[in-house]
Amino acid sequence: LALEAYQMVSSPYREGSPAEYKKVLEGFEEVIKTHSRTSSAKSSLIYKGGIHLRLGEFDEAISAYDAFLKKKAGKEKLYQLFALEGLGYGHEGKKDYEKAVKAYQEIIKLGEKYHWAGVHLNMARCYEKLGKNDEALENYRTFLKVAPKSSSSNAILRKISIFEK
Repeated sequence: LALEAYQMVSSPYREGSPAEYKKVLEGFEEVIKTHSRTSSAKSSLIYKGGIHLRLGEFDEAISAYDAFLKKKAGKEKLYQLFALEGLGYGHEGKKDYEKAVKAYQEIIKLGEKYHWAGVHLNMARCYEKLGKNDEALENYRTFLKVAPKSSSSNAILRKISIFEK
């Protein structure tokens, strides 16, 4: 029921209100509390983190993603990726770019199959905020190698040319 409510609120055809998301959060929290050892409870932590991100509640999002990762719920690497990406976004939301980079680097450690371009773009953005231009440039270049035909390619090429000046 919680997942169904989430799908209704986050439909591509309409965006739910913060109050609606809070109501959906209650459903996921109930699943986590009542069925704590089930896969449904574990995946509810990822949904919970995503809702908190959407609401700008970064500490709560980080807490949900950390709980998922600590429960060893991430035996399935794809779910680990979702949790780590959310964790990175949560830290970015708090402007803690060092921790965000660490979360994104963990995605790369999951292996080549999960080494997708977006993680390099995320890390480049964080490095840029930290004033680490060499690291930002390296990640922008890696992004282009992994996704040369991305719709972001032209913007990234402009960034690279600025950094190289």
